[in-house]
Amino acid sequence: MPYPPTSGEVVFEGTPVPWGSPSLFRLRRNVTLMQQFPYLFAGSVFDNVAYGLGLRGIGAAEQRQRVDEALALTNLTGFERRNALHLSGGEIRRVAMARALALKPQVLLLDEPLANVDHETARLLESIIISLPRQGVCTIMTTHEPNHADRLGGRTIHLVAGGIEQQAEIMAERPIPAAIGVPVHQIAASAATF
Repeated sequence: MPYPPTSGEVVFEGTPVPWGSPSLFRLRRNVTLMQQFPYLFAGSVFDNVAYGLGLRGIGAAEQRQRVDEALALTNLTGFERRNALHLSGGEIRRVAMARALALKPQVLLLDEPLANVDHETARLLESIIISLPRQGVCTIMTTHEPNHADRLGGRTIHLVAGGIEQQAEIMAERPIPAAIGVPVHQIAASAATF
């Protein structure tokens, strides 16, 4: 059960979303989270990547197409039948990214996606992350690495004790050029609540 926000406003595509409203469930389907330590289910890599698609009622042919595309993007073509529980740490992270990308989210939340992975996996994930805004995906990434924003072409929002540090400066910035087109302070507020 997610914790309701204690203050602020969730705004999606310029429209406020009241917490607990029926529209919140529908909007959540546009947001995907990739955790730092992703959990994979017993079974094949294909089954893991297709899992969310099946929950959304997407047919088998489209599932196959989306899984194939996502595995190709993450350099996992040929891994479809591999046992997901026998993968390396970097392969697990790439399967998690493929699973997130297969859902075609408008907003992708990434929790430390580059932490504790091998150099090759980090480079691959960085290139994927850099490409997402051009595809209309608003990407919000947590990191402890200060140079990630510069290297990945993003902006930094410093969170201190649950709040945005230097909020006046952040709110004065231009809106983030993303598919959802909302100012950075609104994205930060919504990221904490989805």
